[in-house]
Parts: sequence; C-alpha cells; structure tokens
Amino acid sequence: MPVPIDAATDATLLTYRLGQDPDPLTVGQEATLTLLVSNSGRQTVSCESIVIDFPPGAAAKDLFASAEGIDASKPAGWNVSQDGASSTLTPEGDAGRIGATGLAFKFAKILVNDQPGTATLSIEETASTADQPSQLRETRLEVPKFPVSFSLGELKSSRDHVKHGETVTLSWTGTGDKVTCTIDYQPADGGDTVTVPDLGINDTCNSKPLTRSTDVVFTQSAQLVIPGQDTALLAKRQAVVTVESVKLKTFEVQPPAVGVNGLVRLLWDAPNADRCELEDGTPLAASGTAYLLLTATRIFTLTAYGPKGQSDQQQKTVTVDPAIQ
Repeated sequence: MPVPIDAATDATLLTYRLGQDPDPLTVGQEATLTLLVSNSGRQTVSCESIVIDFPPGAAAKDLFASAEGIDASKPAGWNVSQDGASSTLTPEGDAGRIGATGLAFKFAKILVNDQPGTATLSIEETASTADQPSQLRETRLEVPKFPVSFSLGELKSSRDHVKHGETVTLSWTGTGDKVTCTIDYQPADGGDTVTVPDLGINDTCNSKPLTRSTDVVFTQSAQLVIPGQDTALLAKRQAVVTVESVKLKTFEVQPPAVGVNGLVRLLWDAPNADRCELEDGTPLAASGTAYLLLTATRIFTLTAYGPKGQSDQQQKTVTVDPAIQ
C-alpha cells in the first residue's frame, strides 16, 4: 500500500496530501499527481481559492521541464485555471464549503524531468472558518523523483489476521544501490513505536508479539542517497495486520423457559479465547456444549478470557415456570 505525501506544515486550515502514479515518481517518465484536500477540523472551512505552484525546470529541485500538455480534472463545482506551472482552483457557490467530504484534483500527463532529486510544490490557500478570518495561508509538499534504477514493491505480511500475541514476518523486494529501509509499527496499545533500522532493499523483518486492540499498521521507509545531494529520497509502503480480539462468537441457551428441574443446553464458541467461565465460577473450554438442570430462574453470564487477561462477556436468561410440565 503506497503512502500519500503529506503537507510539510499544518499552517493551512485544510489538509493536503498528494497521491502519485507511479509511486514513487521516476525521472523521465509520465506521471499523474492527485491533490487530496480534506478538512480534519470540526468546523466547516469556506475556501475561496487554492493555488498550486509546480516547480518547472531541468534541475534536481524541479518537477518538470515544461508545463505544457498537463491535463487537469476537477470535482463538480470547481474550476481550474492554469498559468504556466501555476494552477488556481476556485469554487462556485457552496462548493467552497468543505466539511467531512474531501476533494480530489488530478493533474495527468506530467512529464517528470531527467534529474533525480526532491521537488517542492507550493500551495497557497485563501480560506476561513467561523473562528479564523479569511487570509492567505501557505504549505508545501515535497515530491521525490527517483532514478530508473530504483524500484520498491509491495510491503507484504505473512498473515493479514493474527491472534492476540502472535507475530508476523514482513517481506519486500526492490532494486537500487545505497538504499536502506526502516520498519515502524506499534505492537501494543499505549506502547512505544518500534523502529527496525538498517534493512535492505530486498529483505524481511520479524515483528514483536502483536497485542493491539486495533489494527497494527506497518510503515516501511526506503531511503535512497543521491551523490551530491543533502536530502535523501524517501519512498513509503504500508501493510495492515488485524489482531483478532477475544470475542464470544456464539453463546446460546435453549430453551428460554423450562419447568422445575427442566433441562437447558448451553452452546458457546470463543475461537480466540484460552478459556471460558460461568458466573458461578464453573470453568469451561473455549468452545463447547453443556447441559444443566434448573430449579429456579437463572441469568447465565459467560465470560471468555484471552492469554493476556482480555475478555468478552454475554448474558442469557432462562425462566423457570412451574406451570411448564
């Protein structure tokens, strides 16, 4: 999973990310850039205009030699006007009121120049909210351009789903000289981020036990050093692994009503649990069936326990009715 480029600062009211195709960009090849505009705040942003400056030229810090032929597409209610390497995005009517739904502006048929390096896109936003006045705010997006000798494949995990406390092996392939890779992830809730440095362009990495209650996101950063340049080029990939939580998948008690000394059947299944237990302390396996005689109405409380103390609980009531024979 490629990772879009984030804006360099948070000075703007809106959030800007840049999708690339191909990802990463390769020198001398045609590319498509997609500007993703979103509102991460709670207030609606009234946007009057967004101006994007693509750096033209043949140097390493430039993106393309010529802005001619760029094909711009826009969402409904927006206009795009181009003046050389500068594109101005303006809304019509309420289209400029940006809430939770984001926008995407696509710039296709961009011919990347022949020099590897990092180009900086400038974004000027004129916008306001109920608390912020309308004014010009700026941010930047740094776009790396890689040599044709570089490639980075998908970051793969040995498993997409694991039980609590299990591990995965990450693997990837690529090409390029002087490339080092790093893996970052957070294996546990509230724990520190784990960083595995100094990995190769073709390599594997074994994770620590994964115990998060939510998905674990592994982020790979491939860093390429270009001779004579101060800033290394950076390409990123991600892989997501779901940690299966302890959950009572099934808990049934039938029938819901019986006579005195009536027979009830318990059926349960907690596939990721170590054990289960009833409210009276009766120990049970993680999955199974049991039969009990009831002399009085009972609320069955079944708790499933995981290896690290995590649990899930459900309740079922069976009524004892003397009228039932």
